[in-house]
Amino acid sequence: VLLDYHHSLIHGGMIREGIVRGVRRLTVSESARLQTFPDEFDFVGASSSKFRQIGNAVPPMLAEAIARSLAMTLNR
Repeated sequence: VLLDYHHSLIHGGMIREGIVRGVRRLTVSESARLQTFPDEFDFVGASSSKFRQIGNAVPPMLAEAIARSLAMTLNR
């Protein structure tokens, strides 16, 4: 089922709303880890709010890399 869905997407198919049969959703903690948030970071609110916070955030490790690069540039 998942491979059929991906094949459909690759060929211009519509994104499905809701549950895709045979596919497990990521948890809030898995999503946060993929975005490089530390495991102890606490998101507040309902699950939908937590997913939105994670999805709208600049990944912490990306922010750190940008900050380091800016600091190096400014200190030259």
